[in-house]
Amino acid sequence: MTPSNDVVWEARVQLAKIRSSLDNLNLSSTIDAPLDIAVDRVCERADRSAPPPSLQELAAQLVADAYRNGPPQLGFLPYDHALAEAILVLEGGYAGAHGRGYHASLVDSRSHPNGVTYVLQSLGEALKFRFRTAAAERAVTRVIDRCSWEVRCAMVRCLQVEHGDVLATAIRTCPAEQFAGQVGQLAMQLYGV
Repeated sequence: MTPSNDVVWEARVQLAKIRSSLDNLNLSSTIDAPLDIAVDRVCERADRSAPPPSLQELAAQLVADAYRNGPPQLGFLPYDHALAEAILVLEGGYAGAHGRGYHASLVDSRSHPNGVTYVLQSLGEALKFRFRTAAAERAVTRVIDRCSWEVRCAMVRCLQVEHGDVLATAIRTCPAEQFAGQVGQLAMQLYGV
C-alpha cells in the first residue's frame, strides 16, 4: 500500500525531529564531562589512599557519583545498588588484558601497576555508552510514540530509500510494515548513535 503524500511528508518531518533531537542531546556536557570528573575523582582517591580501597568499593563509588552528578534524571543510588550496577556494567562491557567481564576486571586490577585506574576508566567509558544510548532512546521514543502506524511505516520507507546503500539487502527490500515497530532503532543506527 502506497502512503499518501501527507503521510510521507509527516514521516519526513518526524525523521528530521529525530535527527535534530539526536544532534541536540549535547551528550558531551550532560554525560561525558560529569563522568570524566567522577572517574578522575575516584582514581585520585585510589592513588592517595593507604591502604587503597578495593576495586569493588571504588567501582561502586564511581557508579554512585555518575548517577548523582551525571544526567539529571538519574539521581541518588545507594551503595549496594551502585555496586550491583558496577558489576553488571563490567560483566557486560569490560574487555582487558585477561579477558572480558567482571572477573577479568578483578584480575587486571591486581596484575598491573595501574590496573585499578585502567579498570575504572573502562567502567567510566562503559557507563558513558549506557547513558548515551539511554538518552538517545528517550529522545527517539518521544518522537515515535506520537506517530501513527502509517507514519512509522512511511518513516521506514524513507530510511530504506535514503540509506539503501548502507542497509543490508534483507532490510532494504523488506516490507516497511515489518520494521515499523523498530523504526527508532533503525534511525538511531543510521544516524550514528
